[in-house]
Amino acid sequence: MLLLEYARRQQLLIAPVTLYGKRFKLVVEDLGLSLFFECDAGKFVRSPMQNYDVMLAANAIDFVKLASGTEDADSLFFRRRLRIEGDTELGIAVKYWIDASERPAWLIKLGAAIC
Repeated sequence: MLLLEYARRQQLLIAPVTLYGKRFKLVVEDLGLSLFFECDAGKFVRSPMQNYDVMLAANAIDFVKLASGTEDADSLFFRRRLRIEGDTELGIAVKYWIDASERPAWLIKLGAAIC
């Protein structure tokens, strides 16, 4: 969540209005980590509630590939490496938003280095 908020502050990741007020759960399966946050008027803030509108689950390396653009969300999803549960329409909107986002050069290099 800190990386999302950092990216937002650097204007690398601007949340579309369709995400405002939505709650998310990110599950990093291989680390046993679950993160709950919400998009509050474009800001990513931790959510103490464990209710969510959409959940995205993958292994850490797959999240890095997704964030760096090394692999797109559809490829990971159809190979069952990215799970999306909850509000299907919101999940698809998140996938397209991530795929369309510009990435900084350092993140692209990181993605290339791990593949």
